Amino acid sequence: MKIKQFAAVIISICGLSVGIAKSVAVETKTPVLAQQSGKIEEFDRLFQEATVSQEVGKYNQSTPILESTFAISKTSDTREEAGVTEPDKVARDRGGNPDSDSTSGGGTRGARGGKCNPNDKKPFLVLIPAEQDPVATLASHPTFWLYIPRSGSINFVLKDYYESDKIIYETKFNVESKPGFISWQLPSSAPPLENFYNWEFTFDCGDNKQVIVDGIIFRDEANDSELGSAETVIDKIDIYQENSLLPESVNELVNLRRSNPNDPGIKDRFKILLGKWYDDLVDDPIQDCCEIGKK
Repeated sequence: MKIKQFAAVIISICGLSVGIAKSVAVETKTPVLAQQSGKIEEFDRLFQEATVSQEVGKYNQSTPILESTFAISKTSDTREEAGVTEPDKVARDRGGNPDSDSTSGGGTRGARGGKCNPNDKKPFLVLIPAEQDPVATLASHPTFWLYIPRSGSINFVLKDYYESDKIIYETKFNVESKPGFISWQLPSSAPPLENFYNWEFTFDCGDNKQVIVDGIIFRDEANDSELGSAETVIDKIDIYQENSLLPESVNELVNLRRSNPNDPGIKDRFKILLGKWYDDLVDDPIQDCCEIGKK
């Protein structure tokens, strides 16, 4: 089976005309774990329809700023209900761009996120490569690895991909932590993942600024024979990566890095995960624990 990986939908505005270029499809061979009941093909079709519909809607509303067509998950009333006003959205571009004034970006290899202010030393990151969407997970309640620049408040929203206004789960929590890497798992109180979803983390920077990081995730099933062939943790990481199982791949790599801090090969892989903008964080602490509480 083959899946379609597609380029961004290009929107151009000249006077009152809108030109929408269709996605360019590229066929690649799908690894075994990703060959599951046509989910990717169905997502491919719905993604194009949803993206075109959304961008036309933006034009009809005379929206002055065009955001990345990949950043299709939004929060509106839910953010207001949580007491969050419309802030400066300083890292909407989902990754790799240290320019905090940018609201669109795209495709830069490495973790997605950004800094609250241009002069800040540390960013807020979600350790999922910026250029990969959707990503798969085997877990009903996946674990996300984050980089926290300082203690602060984080809002998380999970939405049904097919019904973008349908919130599956939302929570706001405080993190008391020094700068470093922490893990956060979707709580067991949240509904288990079954299909495609939009996820979004919002880090409250203060001064009416936020770093917003989002993406698309879907639940997949494991192929026991392929995973069973892994002889080492590195083999397992490679299998996960080949099948776009990024939450599992990242979780294994971070834990391997923590238990082998002096291994140069593991360090190099971790730097690649962080990307060229943030590879200077490679030696920052991986927290064994941190204080996380609901706000």
